[in-house]
Amino acid sequence: MNVVARPLGVVFDCHDPDALSAFWQSLLGGEVDPRTKTATWIGLGPIEGYGWLGFQKVPEGKSAKNRVHLDLDVDDLENAVSRARKLGAKSVGGVVEEQTNWFQVMVDIEDNEFCFILRKNRQPADRVIDDVGRPEPPIGAGEVETLLGYLDYQRSTLEWKTRGLDSSGLDRRIASSSMTLGGIMKHMAWVEDHWFSYFLFNVDRSEPWKSVDWSADQNWEWNSASSDSPDDLRALWILACERSRANVHSVLSSGLGQRARRTWPNGESPSLRWIVVHMIEEYARHNGHADLLREAIDGETGE
Repeated sequence: MNVVARPLGVVFDCHDPDALSAFWQSLLGGEVDPRTKTATWIGLGPIEGYGWLGFQKVPEGKSAKNRVHLDLDVDDLENAVSRARKLGAKSVGGVVEEQTNWFQVMVDIEDNEFCFILRKNRQPADRVIDDVGRPEPPIGAGEVETLLGYLDYQRSTLEWKTRGLDSSGLDRRIASSSMTLGGIMKHMAWVEDHWFSYFLFNVDRSEPWKSVDWSADQNWEWNSASSDSPDDLRALWILACERSRANVHSVLSSGLGQRARRTWPNGESPSLRWIVVHMIEEYARHNGHADLLREAIDGETGE
């Protein structure tokens, strides 16, 4: 195809080119081009993905929603929103989930709309997949991405330790312990739903937990796992993890310090930060058990 033109940049009509260009420079980088700077025009660039941004002073103000806006790819949605707010931007509504991404609508200091986009299939440049298929926690990222990266690493470790096992393998016990790999998977499915749904959103328990007589068997998830097929156990756990990820990302715009909607008997409630760190600890502890169980089954070892 013979193209007629190539994109050079995006221009903002604005009231204060100096202030608006400073906002976007702090957010996206780039340098002001002194050759083109005038009392009514500032050019900023180069900006990755956009070339140059131009800021042109105009007499009229903004009277309606922009028909064109910037979509900005981010690795850490909460950090991006927080930084933009500190620069004077405002959030419009909450985080919205779509099939392939989450996004947060923002407006800059002159009320121009833009969006931060967190893609679900994004692998940041510094993300490394290890030799057993686990995504290494990112190096040098913000708090949210680091904590969620470690949580997903621990989830992936449990997947690795249970990978390829049939019913007999998942139900194998060692020494005097009643713990099994199938029991760990079902327990972690319960824990995922307990903290990221039941506690975080104060919703009723979903099945299969809702119908259980917990007073008759407080360890039902551990004891009943041997009756489930490997496919059913894996599906239960994987779907619980997916619900947890979706629930966390739906509230990230309010930060890790937000409190769960359900309270303990003393009236206190844990923060989202506490829940995420607790889940990392929960997985790490049970992955240690999983190490011993898997080695006893077929000799496979590894951290």
